Amino acid sequence: MFLVTINRNISNDEFENIISNLKKKRINYRIDSWNYKNILFDRKPEFFIGISQIIELYDEFNVLNITDIVEHLSKYKIQKINYKIKKDLHFHSKAIEDRFLRKNKFDEKGITLYLEAKQRGKEVYCRLGKIVLEQETKEEKREISLLLENSINSQEIADFLRLGVALNCKIFFKTNVDLNNTINDAKKIFRSNKSNYTIISNLQEIKEYYLIGFSLWAKESESSLLTIKQNKIMLLFGNENRGLLKETLDSCNKTVKLGPGSSEPLRANQAAVYAFGLLNVKR
Repeated sequence: MFLVTINRNISNDEFENIISNLKKKRINYRIDSWNYKNILFDRKPEFFIGISQIIELYDEFNVLNITDIVEHLSKYKIQKINYKIKKDLHFHSKAIEDRFLRKNKFDEKGITLYLEAKQRGKEVYCRLGKIVLEQETKEEKREISLLLENSINSQEIADFLRLGVALNCKIFFKTNVDLNNTINDAKKIFRSNKSNYTIISNLQEIKEYYLIGFSLWAKESESSLLTIKQNKIMLLFGNENRGLLKETLDSCNKTVKLGPGSSEPLRANQAAVYAFGLLNVKR
């Protein structure tokens, strides 16, 4: 059984959209009885936007005291414990950890264990699991920039300028023509001068980045983005008429097709947001 916890910033409407998409894909799920915005799956689900953690659940039990919890913890090799304990309970995470470490120790090769405790009526229940995916922590800094190739559409460029501000990332436009007038028009659409952008003519100008190109014809699926370890990444998108040039795709470190099993292309700005979200989680 796998528990998916949803990012706390996801609104109720966005959560309903997640549920609607699961239904459309005929994926078996059920809402977690412990928390309305958690979802349970029989099998490990593919990543989707809004996930905070994926936890493989191991155990659920009634808690009489801290000793009960420690006895269950002792069954596993644990590197660290992520706690989710309600404040109204009669014990807390430090008390559990202190008691656990009296007779046990953390193992560098162990798992990151999820421990959740909650009161139901007069009884307290606890469940344990292995965290198999979670959002990137603030300590792990990753620079992700966006590049749009050969666009002369002021609306398309305005969309990317807006993304640069919304996602707090650098925007690059690759072109061999004069873009100044088009960008000025895009700024009028965007109605802001806060954008941070750079115009380049060839990929050698961004050779310090790990380049990921997106195309309908790419062989790798979106799930491959979850395995990337590099911290300085450029996401490359083509204009909506032609997509990325073949020579650009050939120069990328990785090429990816977004959208599982779909031949319908996303708009460049939609694909950028989707890919940006995928790269901001870790395994």
